Amino acid sequence: MEIQYTLTENHHTMKKILSISLLLLGVLSCADDKSADEILKFETRSNCSVVDDCAAKVEILPLRTAGAMIGEVMQCKETAAGFMVVDYDYNIFCFNASGELQNKIARVGRGPQEYMAIDDVDVDRQGNLYILSMGTDVLVYTVSGDFVGRHTLAAPASSVSVLDDGRLCFTLCHEEDAAYADDRLLFADAELKPLQSALPLRKTTLSAYGFGFEKLFRRPGATSGLYFQSHDRLQYSIDPQGNILKTYTLDFGDYAAPEELLQCRSQEELVDLVMKHDLYYVNNAFESRNFLLFNVIFQQKAAVPEVAVWIWDKRSRKSYIEHYPNEASPLFQLLQFPVNLAEDDTVWYLCDNEMLQAGQEEFAFLQALDIPSEVGYSLLKLRLALEGTYPKNSL
Repeated sequence: MEIQYTLTENHHTMKKILSISLLLLGVLSCADDKSADEILKFETRSNCSVVDDCAAKVEILPLRTAGAMIGEVMQCKETAAGFMVVDYDYNIFCFNASGELQNKIARVGRGPQEYMAIDDVDVDRQGNLYILSMGTDVLVYTVSGDFVGRHTLAAPASSVSVLDDGRLCFTLCHEEDAAYADDRLLFADAELKPLQSALPLRKTTLSAYGFGFEKLFRRPGATSGLYFQSHDRLQYSIDPQGNILKTYTLDFGDYAAPEELLQCRSQEELVDLVMKHDLYYVNNAFESRNFLLFNVIFQQKAAVPEVAVWIWDKRSRKSYIEHYPNEASPLFQLLQFPVNLAEDDTVWYLCDNEMLQAGQEEFAFLQALDIPSEVGYSLLKLRLALEGTYPKNSL
């Protein structure tokens, strides 16, 4: 009896161990699933209205320039202190969180304290601006416009991001004979001393010919950033240490860029391939804790491009897509310039005030807003709210 009891006890013990092991395996499996790569399928038809079905709240923030004129906008960013607008005259306008202009920086020239052009610009938490110019020059100014320093990168880059801890992250252009030729991201300190050679991400040649676009978008206080190349199907969520958190594959079906386009060897070959294919590709991408936001272009050979807004809900793994017939459509004119997707799921769009005024006659969501009458720009703020309120025809 004693022997039988011992065997039975061991049997129960083994069952418990096996049950715990299976439970742990299940937990680990769930953890693996959470971090596994995901395929995001794009649909060529609209399944929602971005504003009516996806936004719970719409607000407007006028940008008060105190008489300064903003030219054609090249980029707009949310910073820790507010917002920054760069125009194609290479002027930088710095606004606080209330939309009041704090300073305008215009230092175009060939002198040692001047920049010839602006490829990209970002701001650290102390208010210092890091301007990437001509691929390799990095000039630093205070938010008041005072010159701080100038540095030179060992390899050309297409963008710069300032991380919360003061480190810099550069997306590198593809050049076979350049330093760091095998890498796509480079992390450096404030003096541009390389801290680590970053990830050898999938590499295309598009940016070398001025057609592709690469960027590690970051939000103030964010724990990750989304790296993308415009025509590539692969998008990477990356943490501030340079680790890949997740890889997203964008499935454009028959309208994806062919591999030969991603690896073409000349500008002429690139243009020829683009003119032979109907392509969907991403020209802007953002990430928050709950969503991915893509601006998508449909290039039909030589025809006028069509556009779409694509929201991916990470929780439900559903897509919300709205297509616009072409760049002349009224809603595209309003939503063509996404600025940021914040951690609270707020999307900012930079809008021309005249477009907003014209849109009040057509769109109900604008009719209750107090739109400035003067010429200039405002930020349109949409708060995404999809959980539990999905459109009836959602995927």
